[in-house]
Amino acid sequence: FFFKQKTAYEIMPSLGGSEMCIRDRIISKIRKEAQKVEDNAALLKAIDELEQSIGKPSFFQKYQSFISSAANHVTFFGGIASAIKTISNLLSM
Repeated sequence: FFFKQKTAYEIMPSLGGSEMCIRDRIISKIRKEAQKVEDNAALLKAIDELEQSIGKPSFFQKYQSFISSAANHVTFFGGIASAIKTISNLLSM
């Protein structure tokens, strides 16, 4: 038997109530922290695109784009580290 790692596309559409709550809290936390960052237009756009791609094949690409935008704001990462870990854990299910 081989274990096939699920993709974000396979995971996100099938989320139950509690997982959707977690997802919504993660996006809310990320957006709240982004509001604190100066020159945050590109970062907020990446967050919007990430949220809109949940459950779609483009999710991983949008996630990478978000991470690239976030990398330009080092202090932002400190505020969202736990959210990034939660996203990573969901993707590795």
